[in-house]
Amino acid sequence: MNPLSPLTYYRRHKGQALLVLVLIGSLTLGVYVLVSLTGVSFGTMRYAFHYLTRMSRLSASQGPDISMQNQVSTIGTLDSGFAAQIRAHPDVAAVFPENGLYIGVPFVGIVMPTPVLGVTEDDLPVVMDVCDLRLKAGRLINPRAGEIILSEEIARALDLTIGDHVSYKINAETYPTMATELTLVGILESDPSAAGPEVRVGFVSYEYLDGHELYQPRATNWLIIPHPGRRIAVNDFASTLIEESGRSSSDHLQSFESEVRLLDQMQQGLDVMYGLVNGLVAVAAALVVGMVHRIAVTHRLPELGLLHAAGYSRRSLVRRLVIEIALVACVGWAVGLLCAHAFSILLSSTFFAAQGWSMNLANPKPLLSTLPI
Repeated sequence: MNPLSPLTYYRRHKGQALLVLVLIGSLTLGVYVLVSLTGVSFGTMRYAFHYLTRMSRLSASQGPDISMQNQVSTIGTLDSGFAAQIRAHPDVAAVFPENGLYIGVPFVGIVMPTPVLGVTEDDLPVVMDVCDLRLKAGRLINPRAGEIILSEEIARALDLTIGDHVSYKINAETYPTMATELTLVGILESDPSAAGPEVRVGFVSYEYLDGHELYQPRATNWLIIPHPGRRIAVNDFASTLIEESGRSSSDHLQSFESEVRLLDQMQQGLDVMYGLVNGLVAVAAALVVGMVHRIAVTHRLPELGLLHAAGYSRRSLVRRLVIEIALVACVGWAVGLLCAHAFSILLSSTFFAAQGWSMNLANPKPLLSTLPI
């Protein structure tokens, strides 16, 4: 039996080898899954802004605020004259008033704000058509009624069926902006023939929110519907108009590009944080593996002394020791990757598929994040 063979080490020190393998495999699995879920989270967040691939939203506040306290004291209202200037642009097909809410859709421990657009009875069919949405079950909302309709993916994620009620009192975390009880009366689905990305939103009656005392005062936002292929040009015009009018400090144009840019900045910040964490994990793993290996080497000092006396150089002995622990670490890393990929496939085909979410199994970022280990 070759005393310098890595197999000899593994036979004699099964406990240490298994400990190192499990440690490296577990760290690899944990980092891979964490980075994968983060990617899915940001990918899922983008669904909340897919309706902005069909239109833009001009609001009097800087983005969504889903706190109940701010819901009853909404910031300013855009005047109709300003909206009329945008409506007169040749690339604009229509401009609709909107005063909707937000609901929180839970995802892996976080709550993602999802829009529930408040539109009038006449505008609802037009906005649904622009978003390539159609009624799958139930009916549309009645004007001035406490009713709500949701995309099927949102209803599934919230475990809602037609006839269920939603409100702040039922679940303050999920429905923080709903001061009254709203009844789910319809489920929407995306038109499979639509060319654009799938839209997931909800709708509530503009007239109901505008006339109910618990939702006062309310801000009127504007949904800007462009002609086909002219959305970017309309966004540029609206942004320029806001800046030239001096309203940029209070008015905010929500476009798909601006919201995705914000998400990308958040994700880049998390990537930097994960990079630092991965570095610390790698150092900690190296220290633990080093201590385990040192204990094993201490037990073999008499054997190593004999080999050195028999003519093996110190460098060759050290090289063999490094190869032994490196092979164990590499096997642990490979086993961790296989387990993580299998877990991702299982998660994607079961839980995520049931919720209408997707996981990019070809994304190289989770793999790259495990390299420091």
